Amino acid sequence: MNLTYDQTYSLFSLLNFDLWKFDPSNQWLSLTGKLHNQQITLQVKPSILQRTFFTNPENKSYLQLKQSNNYLILHIRAGKAGMALFSNSSLVKHKIIKKYMVRKKQGKAQLTYNILKGKARGGAKLRLERTREFYQEISERLNNWKVGISQAKFIFFQCTPRLWEGLFKTKKPPPFLKNDFRLYKIPLTTYQPSLKEIKRINFYIHHSILRIYPKNVFEMEFEKLMKNLAILEINQTVAST
Repeated sequence: MNLTYDQTYSLFSLLNFDLWKFDPSNQWLSLTGKLHNQQITLQVKPSILQRTFFTNPENKSYLQLKQSNNYLILHIRAGKAGMALFSNSSLVKHKIIKKYMVRKKQGKAQLTYNILKGKARGGAKLRLERTREFYQEISERLNNWKVGISQAKFIFFQCTPRLWEGLFKTKKPPPFLKNDFRLYKIPLTTYQPSLKEIKRINFYIHHSILRIYPKNVFEMEFEKLMKNLAILEINQTVAST
């Protein structure tokens, strides 16, 4: 079952958060208890936004999970880029940028091809010029969003190392450093940048996964599930902080 950010918070509020056991090796939380005389185990894999809470020793209370989260998603591929600012899970603004910078039938960005093969000629020079314009347009748009980005807690990005390097070689670099502590590479297979793809990435960033064992103990909506879990007798000897 996928849980929204707020649903995950509600689950931790209902069931004593301090009794959940966090496994840093796989980043799952688990809690064991008895419901209707049946032993059950709940497992939650927090969303990317919430995992930062569990891995940060400065966070002392799960109430901090309720804090607002503003973030940027930046998705770059050769010749196409998507970027969006979010406040919590709500899209504030977005931009898709396209430029001709890929060699036909070869799938390589012209900059990559030149590094591998040598100097550019003819159409290759045009693609190189479009490549520079591509990076510059991305950087200009990010700088237009400078205020919003300065308030972002996270900058989620997905692109190749070479494309990422190129972004910081523009005349006016983006409004964050290449080693900004807010940067987080998205651990997800992505497709061509688009608004639809940005929304898919955002769903992944914002949602947790809930599993209940034995399987199929509950097949119900979240609200009904919460009513059942409200009477869960937590096994405090199994789950620990």
